[in-house]
Amino acid sequence: MSSSSLEDKEKLKDFWIEGSYLYLKTLKGKLIKRHKSISPRLASATQAELQNFEILGDGIGIHWPKLDEDLSAASLIYPEKFNLIFKKVSSK
Repeated sequence: MSSSSLEDKEKLKDFWIEGSYLYLKTLKGKLIKRHKSISPRLASATQAELQNFEILGDGIGIHWPKLDEDLSAASLIYPEKFNLIFKKVSSK
């Protein structure tokens, strides 16, 4: 499946941030947890900057105005298909 067709199909129902983790719930009900290191801009952001986000359109992505960062819902759900930096973080 191409990344453009993924972007057409995947949308967010809900999105929130707790600590260093991004949580998203898809329209299909899937709950996904991503570490903020998925993006260099998010990785170096303060908690206040992370919390200042907007859901784009009808759930097609997230925008952080102070960081000038946009991530599509599909790229958060399938980061390996979009060449995003994605470091596995152990939950010790």
